[in-house]
Amino acid sequence: MTNYDSSSISVLRPGQLGPSWTIPLSGRPLEIAEAPNNKWIYVGNEQGDCISVVDPGNSKVVGKIELGARPMGIVVLR
Repeated sequence: MTNYDSSSISVLRPGQLGPSWTIPLSGRPLEIAEAPNNKWIYVGNEQGDCISVVDPGNSKVVGKIELGARPMGIVVLR
């Protein structure tokens, strides 16, 4: 889930009351989408003017796609 005010995302697991871990990002994350192969998570950062690429397996940001303007939505297609 995105944490707009703390500039991070949290990973939730079924059956747990709190997040498994939290990953800091640059900018304010609004939207989040998972790749069809479950290998990457894409996060639209409103104030960072980019999309962060997160590896959920190691809980790290592995890339950034610069947009030049703030993203207002995100969709991953097969």
